[in-house]
This record gives sequence, C-alpha cells and structure tokens, in this order.
Amino acid sequence: MPFDGLVLAAVRAELAGALTGGRIERVQQPAEHYIVLTVHRHKRHRLLISAHPEEARVHMTAHGTVSPPRLPVFAAVLRKYLEGGRMVSIKQPGFERVIEVVVRGRDALGQEANILLIGEFMGKHSNILLVDPGSGRILDGIRRYTHAVSRHREVLPGAPYIPPPRTKRDPLELDEEGLTAELLALPLESGIARALQARLEGLSLVAAREVAHRAGLAAETTVGECGAYDFARLWSTLRDVFAGARDGALSPCLALDRAGEPYDFSAISLTHLSDEVSLESGGMNDILDRFYTHHRERQRLEGLRRAIMSIVARERRRVEKRLAHCRKNLATAARFEEWRRYGDLLIANLHAVPPNAETITLNEFETGKPVAIALDPKLSPAANAQAYFRRFQKQKATAARAAAEEERLSAELEYLAGVETALMQAENSADLGDIREELVAQGYLSAPAPGKKRVPAREAAPAPLTFKAPDGTTILVGKNNRQNDYVTFRVAREDDLWLHARGIPGAHVIVRTAGRAVSPEALEAAASLAAYYSRSRQAGSVPVDVTLRRHVKKPRGARPGFVIYREERTVMARPARPS
Repeated sequence: MPFDGLVLAAVRAELAGALTGGRIERVQQPAEHYIVLTVHRHKRHRLLISAHPEEARVHMTAHGTVSPPRLPVFAAVLRKYLEGGRMVSIKQPGFERVIEVVVRGRDALGQEANILLIGEFMGKHSNILLVDPGSGRILDGIRRYTHAVSRHREVLPGAPYIPPPRTKRDPLELDEEGLTAELLALPLESGIARALQARLEGLSLVAAREVAHRAGLAAETTVGECGAYDFARLWSTLRDVFAGARDGALSPCLALDRAGEPYDFSAISLTHLSDEVSLESGGMNDILDRFYTHHRERQRLEGLRRAIMSIVARERRRVEKRLAHCRKNLATAARFEEWRRYGDLLIANLHAVPPNAETITLNEFETGKPVAIALDPKLSPAANAQAYFRRFQKQKATAARAAAEEERLSAELEYLAGVETALMQAENSADLGDIREELVAQGYLSAPAPGKKRVPAREAAPAPLTFKAPDGTTILVGKNNRQNDYVTFRVAREDDLWLHARGIPGAHVIVRTAGRAVSPEALEAAASLAAYYSRSRQAGSVPVDVTLRRHVKKPRGARPGFVIYREERTVMARPARPS
C-alpha cells in the first residue's frame, strides 16, 4: 500500500479541483485515527483523512460514516474552527507526504480567520493537526505527544508547529550530477530501486522499481553496477515522472491480482508488473477508495474468520482430548473376554480350587496352556467365578459404550475438520455467515441473547459457486456444509454426477448432465474443482470419488454436509480453479 508523495500529488490535484471554494458542512471522527469532512461544492463530497499507523492517507470516499456516541475532543475542536468554513487552498510541500488545507473558518474568538488543517502521512508518525497560521501554534492534534516521545517536536495545544524533518531530496531540485552524487553516497551494493526510495521524496519502493524499469535497468541492478549512461537515463526518467506530477499529468492505476482483487496502487502506471497483474486506470481518489474499501473488508473478513476458527480449534482440542481418553478406556475394556474365560475355567474346575487360595493355575480348554487366575480368598470358588462373570458383563457394557462414543467423537472430529476447511476457503462474508449459522444450529456458538440485537434469519438460498466446463457443461460447487447439502439434495437431479475428494473434507461438486453423457473434459474440470475445494488443495494430485447423485444418501440425524455413497469410482485430479 504505497501511499507515497506521488500518490499524494495526484490526490491533491484532484482535491484542489473538486473542493477548493467548497463549504465544510460537517466534521466527523468515526474512529480514533480518522476524520471525515463533508464538503459542499456543486454537490456533497466526503473527504477522509487518516493518521492510522498502517493506513495513513487522504482521499475522497463514497462511503458514509457513523459517529461514535460521544464526540471525541479532536472532533469537537475541528467543528469549532472548521464547520461552516470554506476551503481556500490545498497544497503539498514538495513531494513530501504532507498536505496543507487552508480553511477560511473562525478563530477562538469566533472571528473570521484562516485555519490550517495539516495531514502528515508517515506510517507510525502520521498525524492530523489544526494550526493557527497567524501564530504558527498548534490548536490541537489527533495524536498528542511530548518531547518524551519525540525529540524533534511536541504536538500539544499551544506548542509551535514544527514540520516533519525533510530527510530526502525533491527530484525536481536535482540535476543529473546531483542525482548521481545522491545515489553514490549510498553503499555500492545497494539495489537501485531502494537507493532511489532512500534518497528522493515521493517514491515508494514500487514506484522506484517502476522508475528503474522505465530507465531500462533490471530489478536486481545495484548502484555500483550503474555507469554514467544509467544515471543519465534515471535522471531523465525521474524528471519526466515528477514534472508530470507537478503539471497534473500522472496516470494513476490500480493493480488487480489474478483473482481480480485489488493488489496495489500507484500514481504512475506500473508497467513492470503488467505480466503479473492486470492494471486499471482511473482517478486517484476513486482508486484509493476502492483499494482501501476492499482492504478493510478483507480485514473484517479475516477477523471474523479468525474468531470462528479459534472456536472450532478449541472444540477440536476438546474432542481430541475426549477421544484419546475414550480410546484408552476402550483398550482397557477390551479385556472383558478374559474375565469370562476365567469364570468358565473356575466353574469347570471348582473341585480343584483349594479353600482360601489367592491364586490358582488352570489349563486353557483349547490349548492346554496354563493360566494363572487371581482369587479372593474370602470367597468360595463358585463366588470367585461369579465375580469374574459380573466383571465380564460390566466391562462388556463399558466396551460397547466406549466403542459408540469413539464412533461419535471420530465423526465429530471429522465434521470439525470439514468446518475448518470451509473456513479457510471462505471467500466472502456470506460464506462465513453460513458457517456461523451452522455452528449456532449445532450448538458450538451461542445465539444472541433475548433482548439483544438479533441477526435476521437467512432467507435467501445458499449461493454455491457455478462454473462452466470447456464444453459448456454447468458445474456447481458447495463451499461449506450448508451449500453442500443444498447442491446435493435440493439442486442436483438423480442422474447428475456427484464428486468429492476421497477421504478428506471438501466440497460437494455437481455436474449437471441433463440426461446426457458427461464429456471427459467436463469430468476433468469437475474433478479438479473437487480437489481444489478440499483440504488437499496444495497437493499435486488428489483422489476424487465420482458417482451418480442417486447413489448419495444422508443418514437420518447426520450432521450438515455428511453423506454416504456407493457405486463410486475414483479418479486422480490436479487441484485447479478455472480462471
């Protein structure tokens, strides 16, 4: 997420055209590090300014915000000075990651005056400050700190405003010799892209790599490998890029990965990534809004995924512990036949058992092998035999219960493994919502308490994935147990093909046959999807069972997603999802 000086230059140019002269109607602080200004000029615009350590930025956003129940102190100060004021100018010092917005608002006495709103977008040092340009003193900052935190400056109401130190050079202030000297001041083994980023304002690493690429230098080129010609090409390329930024002639782009999701952004076209990602051009503000909206949704999705995964992992540990204890008991109880044998031997040899004996050795019926049998000397030989028979009956019943419990716990462990697989492969909040509802229904999660806000029951049908095989055949894929039951028992017809990775958690895959034979290409595509949407996605080859849907049954009372099937054949498939 390279919010560098070039990106800010592109944002500033668009903001200046859209907001200069606009009136600030409302100030909000929806979260600790964010403010949103609603500015009216021809129409309403929302300007988001963030001092978040990992997402510091400024851009217009199309998304509304909700203010917290209690007005934060910084938001109250901003409202006092800025609401009702008009934006006079929006500037950027050089190509620093700093924006300065002059607002014609009101001073502390309510008199009309210029107020300076400053955004500093520098990672963990990011801040948003309100400054009185007349006195040069800070009115407030979204992050306050003293010299105990920063030796460079204090950010406190009444303290003088000191800009962040400028440690890099403005590329437009350098000639060819100056650029060469700046780069050669670094160790010669430094990579050229990192050297550009380290010495020049405005460049993130991805933008520096693009500059090097346009100058004809390979990504691994070091400073020491560059000659006069290379430095000349670098200077010429930098001059073109930054002159374009100064003149408002940048070409913002959004990089999308192979799945079509936002991957990166830049104020200049990233031609060096064109073979790895697809690029979409557009306005810088729109690109940033789209990228960070997606990023925020992914973070929310991952947070929800982790929360549910931790509950499933906890339940797995519980079941594994109980299963280990159950198997230990089963191993002990498995000796019940031994107690019956001892009782039979004693009954057959009552005359040979001396009174008050503590042990006796008798010969096995079939083999004649001697067996030592412990006795209770207080009991008669017949009573000792009956004691062994009672122990036999008790252990037999214990073994039967332990075997049933082992089967139940093993099934539960398999079910939880399937839920974990579905969680790992969930692609959106709807998928996670399906899984969460299932876990509530199965008793692993609590439903909302009475009186609290309840999530409405999901009325829409599940949304399994739909693919087309090379010959046009429709293939349906369930990504979780709810979708699996839906595609198998609600959507599929009896003559459709049903596929599932053999012996491992995964998706139910349906090939819609429409009564026709399935082509080898369609079967291969479906098997690849069954392998891809299984726990063995990373394997090179996965066994996949194939049968007709009519041969798939759900036992009465079975958990979601569990089925039994017959008359299957197994094919080997390479996990793959159609692009």
